Amino acid sequence: MSKKDFFADKIAWIQGKWTELRTKSFGEKATQGNDGNRLKALRVKLDEIKQEIRSIDLQNWRESKGLVYVAQGAGVLLLVGAISAAAFNGTTALTQPADPSGIVVKANGMVDACRIVIDGRPELILANREQAEQVIKDTINFFSYGQIGEGVELIDVKVKQQVTYENVEVSPDQVISSEQAKKMLVEGKGEKIRYVVQKGDTLWSVAVKNGMSWNELRKANAQLVNENKLKIGQEINLTRPVHYLNVVSTYKVVKEEEVPYPTKVERDANMRPGAVKVKQEGANGKKIATYVVSKENNYQFDEELKEEKILKSPVQRVEVRGDRVMVASRGGSSRSAGGSYSGGGNGTLSWPIGGRRITSPFGYRGREFHTGVDIDANTGDPVYAADDGVVTFAGWAGGYGKCILVDHGGITTRYAHLSQLYVGEGQTVSRGANIGAAGSTGRSYGSHLHFEVIDGGVRNPMAYLR
Repeated sequence: MSKKDFFADKIAWIQGKWTELRTKSFGEKATQGNDGNRLKALRVKLDEIKQEIRSIDLQNWRESKGLVYVAQGAGVLLLVGAISAAAFNGTTALTQPADPSGIVVKANGMVDACRIVIDGRPELILANREQAEQVIKDTINFFSYGQIGEGVELIDVKVKQQVTYENVEVSPDQVISSEQAKKMLVEGKGEKIRYVVQKGDTLWSVAVKNGMSWNELRKANAQLVNENKLKIGQEINLTRPVHYLNVVSTYKVVKEEEVPYPTKVERDANMRPGAVKVKQEGANGKKIATYVVSKENNYQFDEELKEEKILKSPVQRVEVRGDRVMVASRGGSSRSAGGSYSGGGNGTLSWPIGGRRITSPFGYRGREFHTGVDIDANTGDPVYAADDGVVTFAGWAGGYGKCILVDHGGITTRYAHLSQLYVGEGQTVSRGANIGAAGSTGRSYGSHLHFEVIDGGVRNPMAYLR
């Protein structure tokens, strides 16, 4: 017998057992008794057939064990299905389930269901109130407890909207499954919202205000000829998810962080200009920092440092440098009265902070593209405007933490991870004005200044500073 004939023979045998289960009488008590008696009789018969399946061997071709396993597995599946079908054969149902969710179609073709109403707006319809309440509970948990990681404690949860439930009679096609409802509640609706440009707005500042990236906002506004020249009163599109529920969660976050080491610079007139010799290597310290973080759904909108405990103090780095080289961009000294700073450098922009040590350059770092440069700094070090301009944003900006954007008329600069903000939106600043203090807010791994230059897109700041 060929393998093909053997397999066909076994399949025919399985089909025969299927027919036997569906048609064979299992005795008067089984047919006339209740479903439990009938199931018991079917299980006895199943045990007999299982023994027959186990007895299958490959007397003709023992090398094809896999085919026997296929035949045996198919037989078991078919037999289980037969029991399920036969167990309730002949039972007359007054109503018929419309789908696996458990809703039942009535004689008029309608079903009883439960509608979720959010702030007075009917939104989603599920099979029953239990499912509806569970879906809402799961969504709230996703946006609150679901965001908890190591060292994170949930302090408070609030839902901005009022949620109610109402019993309704609807057609079956209006009822959605719990899985569909959860997906909709978590992902939100992709609606377009119009934003009216205000004084001082740039495409970057509008993106930051609305929790979007510059690329997302630019793609939503293909009609813009020049994104660097927005007009007051102009309407632009915002494409962002609008959630049915807005869950505001507050967390206590405790994490270990590095404390960046300070750098002391000593001058040596005997060394050539620009030469640097390390007299003592620096070493970062460690601290335990406690933050209170606020999120709305999966978007962090605030973070406040509450407590710091130093575990290991940093070791100061000492550098010896040759004669100081600085081309003042305004005035004849590096610092002037009133907290202003000329910044030095011979580029378009002055340096935004006193330090010059770059801890992370512009460009790719692994899979992530770094859109600026990170300049080493201590928390509290003054941060200066790189040029004259208007502050277009000053506040919390997600991963950037406390952040300032300054529009210089075609070029915009960003100062991120600040500990303090000394300016507000719409304020005019001069080159070298003290606008904030360095820190480690947002997505940061130690105190530093993240400095960006946006000139028709993100550019390498070093090309503007040198």
